[in-house]
Amino acid sequence: MLTRRNLLKTLGGATALAAHSHIWAAAHLAWEKPIGLETYTVRDLFAKDPTGTLKQVAAVGYKEVEFNPGIKPSLMNSYLRDAGLSAPSTYVDHPKTIDDWKKTVDLSKNYGVHYVVVGDNPRLDADAWKRRAELYNQCGKLAQNAGMQFCYHAHYNEYARVDNTSGYDIMLARCDSKLLNMEMDIFWAVYAGVDPLHYWGALPGPVPTAARQGFVQKRGSESARRSSRKQAKSIRARWAGENRLGQDLRPRGRGRHPTHFRRAGHLQYAPA
Repeated sequence: MLTRRNLLKTLGGATALAAHSHIWAAAHLAWEKPIGLETYTVRDLFAKDPTGTLKQVAAVGYKEVEFNPGIKPSLMNSYLRDAGLSAPSTYVDHPKTIDDWKKTVDLSKNYGVHYVVVGDNPRLDADAWKRRAELYNQCGKLAQNAGMQFCYHAHYNEYARVDNTSGYDIMLARCDSKLLNMEMDIFWAVYAGVDPLHYWGALPGPVPTAARQGFVQKRGSESARRSSRKQAKSIRARWAGENRLGQDLRPRGRGRHPTHFRRAGHLQYAPA
């Protein structure tokens, strides 16, 4: 079985990932839409050899990537073409001001992406979240005017309770769903102690991208680890019961959670 760990080991070695292509060809995936890789997963290798790393990622069977800007658009686009990959989304720095965001939008457009994703896992009070929601509506409008969709990728602080609500709920309530979509990360929702299925059904707009990741919990008490595993097991069972997982694509090992979404248009894979 080709796992993320084996993938990373192979990426770090001299053997071409094409050697494992038969695994992808033989498996019948329940997920029929594109599956991509966040380049953050292979960030160290990518920094040293971006074009070679992308080609090896493509050799495994990935068709898409989500990347962080850093390489000039013309060069990055040529790397993607050479590897036979597409990049529907980019993960950019959180906007500090509208002027900063305008520059980000202009840069992102040159990459040819459709989704512009941010997410900084902040600790904020309710008033600060409300100000953010106002900013996000403006950011979303600028992205929309440029032909792109603004998205937010929540981690865990967004779910923290503030004034009997949360930053995530404030965003959902105050942001226009046409201007801000969510890149749902089921792992971090579970890590934060909330039910991702609740939010999956409650989101007013589309969830165009989703993230699946692996995490090995090393810190915290044993009781906390047991509680986390119990919650994850319950959620996995609910997903399986609703036939949302299809074939056995469930993660293996501790601290891993299923995020194969039938409504999402793209699925990225990245480590915590």
